[in-house]
Amino acid sequence: VGHGRMIILHGSQKQQKLWMPKLASGSLVGIAATEAHGGSKIQATKTTARKNDGKYLLSGEKVFISRIKEAAVFVVFFKFEKDETPSAALIDLARKGVAIETWEPMGLRGWSWGKVVFENTPLTELEVLGARGQGTAIFKEHFVYYRPMVAMTTLSVAAAVFDRTMDHVNQRRARKDIAEPRDTCLESIGHHYGAINAGILSALCAVVQNVENSPNSSLWSRMTKAWSVEQAYHTVSELALFMGAAAFRNDHFVAKALGDLRGFLFADGIHDGLRRSVGRTLLDVPS
Repeated sequence: VGHGRMIILHGSQKQQKLWMPKLASGSLVGIAATEAHGGSKIQATKTTARKNDGKYLLSGEKVFISRIKEAAVFVVFFKFEKDETPSAALIDLARKGVAIETWEPMGLRGWSWGKVVFENTPLTELEVLGARGQGTAIFKEHFVYYRPMVAMTTLSVAAAVFDRTMDHVNQRRARKDIAEPRDTCLESIGHHYGAINAGILSALCAVVQNVENSPNSSLWSRMTKAWSVEQAYHTVSELALFMGAAAFRNDHFVAKALGDLRGFLFADGIHDGLRRSVGRTLLDVPS
């Protein structure tokens, strides 16, 4: 159910009654969190719900949002006017006061992506997910669960490229196009095989930490996402050279994989920020 998990865990009875059957039938849930001032800093959100004639109106912009056209509902993070802590609400982008702008991504083609603008968008307190002011807690809890899935997805792409590269090299050997791979090629194959499997084990450990409610689950989730995505990207970048010029055709599997993996260097947490947060946790340094 992806991001729909937030509805399952934090939704009211009315929200669950409405959305859980839709989730079971395949409806998608999106997240509208990132703003132009930088990344997914939920606490610094400028999207605000202000009261007017007894009704709340939501105004603000969210950028780099995936599934703009495909998602049935979005979990939108914002602040009620005068609140210090963010809240989250379930909002259908088809309602009055919402404008969307789609952008063409460099990779990750297959679903829409772009900007969402809220301009005096009607919002009721019944649409708030969880309790008012619980937005940061909901976001952090969800991404502890979600980031290992991102890590495993990118490692799986790297594993698929690895398998195709091995097939390609063996076919060239069989045709006598090459004699035997150079030592540098063999060393690179061994390195990336180890890197992929180390990442997979790290992702599995992160999942176990979360399932067992370990106090280290958030640390593992952040560390695993950053490390695994970078390893996947480096693996595919280097193995692409073994495939030859064909791998740089726009319609080639490896070229698409490179574009997609590059997107994950940005999505779901910029890696320098994730690593800094891991360091702060390990040294018990205040954020």
